[in-house]
Amino acid sequence: MTSSNYTKTYNCFYKLIPCLKESELKIMLVIIRQTDGWGKESDRISYSQFQKATGLSKPSVYSAIQSLKENRFIVVKNYKYSINWDVDPTKPKGNIDYNFDPDKYVYIIRYDTHVKIGKANNVQKRLSSLKGMSHIKIELLWYANETESINEQSLHDLFNKHRSHNEYFEYSAEIKDFIESHRN
Repeated sequence: MTSSNYTKTYNCFYKLIPCLKESELKIMLVIIRQTDGWGKESDRISYSQFQKATGLSKPSVYSAIQSLKENRFIVVKNYKYSINWDVDPTKPKGNIDYNFDPDKYVYIIRYDTHVKIGKANNVQKRLSSLKGMSHIKIELLWYANETESINEQSLHDLFNKHRSHNEYFEYSAEIKDFIESHRN
């Protein structure tokens, strides 16, 4: 091929592929194209650019980026993204202190047109407690063990523009997309 209209990738990238979810692979490919494809070490890439290039929803982009950062496959500094070509996917992340508790669950509970995003040791017990305090129909929409990338604070940050007050958010299309993309 004599054309210069292509992006080279490091051979080690192909070792990462089995470790990646489809959404993470798409994000990695965009970063590779925007950095190595233009001969740059890092590049500013907005969520809307990721969405346009990958076809993923904003919550899916967010989750994929958080997971890639958590696993040290990418580095984000000053809003610039780069690939960590030194990562070894066969080795554990090491002792990184994140503010989450793997013994707790993060949940999204619906109250009519709003949702509550919180965390609890026992989601069903928490749901029963909330039902006892409300005259509005309450529905558990989603829950999962807290992780470094999906925890109460990260969801509050992700959906901040929909915040009504405290842990309550408008039940937006973004939140619906997040729930749908994270169903077990």
